[in-house]
Amino acid sequence: MQCFRMNDKVKNFLPQNSSKPSKKIFCPAAARPIVHFFQKTKLFCARRYFFQEICLNLQIFFFKIQVSMSDVTYKDLTFEPYITRQQIAERVRQLGAQLTDEYRGKAPVFVCVLNGAYIFAADLFREIALPDAEIYFVRLKSYVGTSSTGKVKEVLGLNVDIHDRHVVIVEDIVDTGQTATAILQMMKDNGAATAHMATLLYKTNDIHDKHRPKYIGFSIPPKFVVGYGLDVDEKFRNLPEIYILKEK
Repeated sequence: MQCFRMNDKVKNFLPQNSSKPSKKIFCPAAARPIVHFFQKTKLFCARRYFFQEICLNLQIFFFKIQVSMSDVTYKDLTFEPYITRQQIAERVRQLGAQLTDEYRGKAPVFVCVLNGAYIFAADLFREIALPDAEIYFVRLKSYVGTSSTGKVKEVLGLNVDIHDRHVVIVEDIVDTGQTATAILQMMKDNGAATAHMATLLYKTNDIHDKHRPKYIGFSIPPKFVVGYGLDVDEKFRNLPEIYILKEK
């Protein structure tokens, strides 16, 4: 009896009119010790199919890293890789587990700050194992290019009653603290029982207020970053990793 079945990734690499994979397949050097170990120990049935699937998945993985984790440019700005998608996913999972534990039985309201936090908020909310959790959206803006304007403009307000509710504000980055101050004040004015901030990124040396986020994904230096929802003039939001401005 097979211990597993061949998945679609392996089937897609099969020659036409063939029901078995080819015996010859490229195996990345990093995977060879693993493959040799399983070959010697014989821990799996149908080992050949298993090894080929490992090799194919590793090829896809290394190819994605090679393609996506290279410098990106916009006008005269160059950004270099800083935080990988794997690191982001793991940290989001950890934050989700923490929030789940701390807000169990409290029916929390998550408030996502558009536009930058929408990707982080979506990934984080999927990690919240609370059926009574809700999510809503507000839009504030304080950036033009790579510099903060110092003014926060509300474009889309909060259209739900949060009186006596437990609110978690979801931000992409806390930089000057202007947005954090405005959002926390908004929650207070609307009668929230508690209000805390969860931010993906926290610039440790560029905070102008006393509102340190309770939930922080990564602490970073005071440099401009893009990717995973963060932008420069609305560009690069769709990058799956985070890039930091490169020194000239």
